[in-house]
Amino acid sequence: MVTEQAKRRVRILAFWEKHGKAATEEAFGVSARTLFRWQASLRSFGGKLEGLNPVSTAPQRRRKRVIPERIADRIIALRTAHP
Repeated sequence: MVTEQAKRRVRILAFWEKHGKAATEEAFGVSARTLFRWQASLRSFGGKLEGLNPVSTAPQRRRKRVIPERIADRIIALRTAHP
């Protein structure tokens, strides 16, 4: 499924091919690095527009907070005693 944002990105890439980097940056406010990233994504999907769909930028491995149980119990006791 191709999203509206992917269609917009392909139009920006076409504008970039026709008018150049400076005009594209000025017209759309998109950096050259972003243009190259979109172009690489499009290539990696074999030219299919699904490659330009937005993806999550959240970390794939999120750190878990590790608090020793003794310290957690102490924090809970202090907060209960002094709300």
